[in-house]
Amino acid sequence: MINFFQQNIYNCFLKKSRRGKPFKFRKNFDDVNESVLLYLKKLEAFFLKFPHIIMEDFFEAPNIIHPNEKYPYLDFFVSRKAIKTYQLFLRNEQFKPLNEQTENIKNCLNFIVKFCLSKNISLKEYSFYKENGSNMPVWSEHYRQHLLNMYVLVELIDWKNFDTLMQDEKELWFPGLQNDIGHFKINYHNSEEAKNNIKSTINKLNKLTITNKPKKQNTI
Repeated sequence: MINFFQQNIYNCFLKKSRRGKPFKFRKNFDDVNESVLLYLKKLEAFFLKFPHIIMEDFFEAPNIIHPNEKYPYLDFFVSRKAIKTYQLFLRNEQFKPLNEQTENIKNCLNFIVKFCLSKNISLKEYSFYKENGSNMPVWSEHYRQHLLNMYVLVELIDWKNFDTLMQDEKELWFPGLQNDIGHFKINYHNSEEAKNNIKSTINKLNKLTITNKPKKQNTI
C-alpha cells in the first residue's frame, strides 16, 4: 500500500525527470512494483528525517548539476551521490548574483523570525543564541543545513565572535564558511540598494520579535 506522501514523492520525481516537458501526475499506484515501493519508503524516511531538505530542489538538482546526462532513476536518489549533487545544487544557488536571491533572502528571514518567536528571542539575539548545552550558536546548525542566506548572515551575524574561533572549530562547525564569507561581504557592501533593503528589513523584523517577546512578570 502506497501512502499519500509516497505518491507526492513519486510525482515530484516524475515532474523533474521530464525536464520541463509535458507530463501527467500518476494517480493510480495499484500496480507499483516492489522495487519502486522500496525506494519510495526510503525516500519518505529521508525527507521526514531531514525536513529542511526541499523535495522539489532535491529532485531538480541533477538537472542543474548534470544537464547533459540522462536523468537518473529512483535508486540514485537514495544514494550518497544524490546528496552530493544536492549539496552542489545548493552551492550554485548560494553563489547566484545578489539581485537573483530576493526570494531566498525572504525565505531565510521568515525562517529566522519563526525560530526567534518560537524561542522568545529577538532577531539580534539570534546571532549568539545557544541551546541544548552547545558551545556554538544555533545558527551554526542552521548554516550546515543550508537554511540561511549568506547575505543575511553578513548583516546579521557578529563576525568578531566568529574570528575568535580556532581554525579547527571553524571547519567543524562552519564548513567552507571562512573561505566563502569574504566573497559575500564584498558583494554585499558593493550593492548599496540590496544592502539597505536587507538592513532595513532586519531592523523591522527585530522590532517585531522584540514586541512579541513575552513580558517578564514582576515577582514579590
